Amino acid sequence: MRPDFTLERVIRDIYREADQKPKLKMNETKLLKDKRAKFVELANKRVQNALKAIRLIGNLANARNYDYTREDMKQIFGVLTDELNGVMKRFQPDKESEKGFSLKP
Repeated sequence: MRPDFTLERVIRDIYREADQKPKLKMNETKLLKDKRAKFVELANKRVQNALKAIRLIGNLANARNYDYTREDMKQIFGVLTDELNGVMKRFQPDKESEKGFSLKP
């Protein structure tokens, strides 16, 4: 099942949101830069760790060293795909909160 969004779309939406933000005061700008620096630092470490873990999972495909079934593969890829889709959704702007609300008589 393919998600209804892509990484490129998520990134494009983030940049579009950044362009629409109002001008900030000096202290707010510094705070945002500090938050941005922390985000970049943590993202770099965590993504590298995730890539390393994924590569290690890939090593399990070596049939000379391991015995696995198609069902094993489906379970591994299913849980990885579900988790990645969940993370990608967390980076999406909340579309539900943008919708209006009114009760119908």
